[in-house]
Formats: sequence, C-alpha cells, structure tokens
Amino acid sequence: MIKIIELTKQGIGRLANSEPFLMPDKLKLQFVANGYNLENSFITLFNGSIIEKKKLTNPFEVDEKLLQGGTLSMIVKTYEGKIPVKTWAVMPLIIAETETGKEVQDYVFTLEKRIEDLEKDVERLNKQHQIIQ
Repeated sequence: MIKIIELTKQGIGRLANSEPFLMPDKLKLQFVANGYNLENSFITLFNGSIIEKKKLTNPFEVDEKLLQGGTLSMIVKTYEGKIPVKTWAVMPLIIAETETGKEVQDYVFTLEKRIEDLEKDVERLNKQHQIIQ
C-alpha cells in the first residue's frame, strides 16, 4: 500500500487522504510536487529521538525504526546541483499502537477530531450549567 504525500507550492506537505488507516507491514510514501523535479531531493525523518536523513526515492519506504508509536515528522528538500531549491515541511503523521496493530493518522485530522470532542464537551457543560441555574 502506497500513501501519497502532496507537496504544495506553499512549502507544506500533507497526506492526500487524511483518513486514519491501519499501517501495513511497510509504510511506503509517494511524494507528488507539481512543478518540481524531486530527482535530487533528500528527506529528513524524525520520531522521538530517532532522526534519519536519506535520498528521496519515489516511492519512499520508511525505515521500521521510525514506525513506533509517536509523531513521525518529515522535511523534504530538493536541490539543483548543491543549491537548495525548495523545502517542504510535511504535516506530521501520528502513529498510535492499538490492539490490532498500528494506526496512522494525519496530524491535522487528529486536531480536528480533538476540537470536535472539545466542542461537544463545552456544549454538554453549558447544558449542565443551564440546568443547575
């Protein structure tokens, strides 16, 4: 299973499909950048104290040691010769270890769900407050 990461002209990268998914045996990412040649690109990956820098291949297979529970962050840089042309900060992926395996969630999707839950809590508390008055 290959997941697509869209790299925008604004310097941000994000999963093309932000729905959470169960991680397959190997996580492969396909990077798409309209208007940029990614042949001479490098990727830096972070998860906790583990940092890895590699030449970007398409598709790119994420090393297993980075796929532990936590936040997987990435930075992609493309070069023309030795001159950096463009840098993308990829929105982090949240890796949650569950009973059935590992679930991967888009960071923004996770934040949106938390906001929804908080809004529901605030609404419930407001109703309780009105009953008490």
